[in-house]
Amino acid sequence: MWGQLAWFAITENIDVVREHRFHQVRRWRFDFALPAYKIGIEYEGLNSEKSGHTTLLGYTGDAEKYNEAQALGWRVIRFTVKNYKTVLTELKKHL
Repeated sequence: MWGQLAWFAITENIDVVREHRFHQVRRWRFDFALPAYKIGIEYEGLNSEKSGHTTLLGYTGDAEKYNEAQALGWRVIRFTVKNYKTVLTELKKHL
């Protein structure tokens, strides 16, 4: 996914960053972000053994993060292993 986003950043002259911290108090970060457009991109690694996001506590934490991001004016686009190849198509819908 980063390869697609890096290519997009270069060809469109848009700043795309990894691990963007969007909240001043909490340590919440987006996997990728376009800060100038307030677009956060999240890859939901549901198949990862290290992921803490497959439990009720993990889902609840993600819900809090996404709700707060929206309250701060961010749009969040989410992807999984099944749809990550559509990241550029989906991203362009939000620009």
